[in-house]
Amino acid sequence: MSEEMYDDQTLEWIMDEQRKELVGQIWQYALTLEEYVIHLRNQVNALSESQHLRIPFPEPASDFAIRFYDHPAYSQFSEVMEDEKPE
Repeated sequence: MSEEMYDDQTLEWIMDEQRKELVGQIWQYALTLEEYVIHLRNQVNALSESQHLRIPFPEPASDFAIRFYDHPAYSQFSEVMEDEKPE
């Protein structure tokens, strides 16, 4: 049984790459959840409107404007944190 050998610098690089990949996956998941919530809000609005009730979410995506551009770690993860639709 043999284990791969890494020097400290290579191991640090691998951990950084894994961390970036994890952050990217979490970001994509958050965007997917955001899209799902907006879809549900649109459904609630449509149902409310069909029953002549007040529309509870006049702007379904209004509170999803929070992004992390000003966060100190953003520059480190900016390449994996894109504001596009999930892949």
